[in-house]
Amino acid sequence: MIKAIDELACTNCGICVDVCQVDVLRINEEGKVYIAYQGDCFDCLECSYLCPFDAIIMSEGVPKVYNPGLKWKRIQEDLSPTM
Repeated sequence: MIKAIDELACTNCGICVDVCQVDVLRINEEGKVYIAYQGDCFDCLECSYLCPFDAIIMSEGVPKVYNPGLKWKRIQEDLSPTM
């Protein structure tokens, strides 16, 4: 789970906000990135991997499974005609 944002390293570029699948991270009215819904984080690690300044601090844990693209792919496979 996301633990914190290193305010000294963070440049508030917003990449982490853009890639978060469950809207855990937000930008406030002052333009600073903050953790809005920490409990909703399911450890996909995308924000941490894509942060160019390593400003995302993660706690140890096992990633939860969430991939809406995979779910949609399964739905498409179920609906496609079999040959």
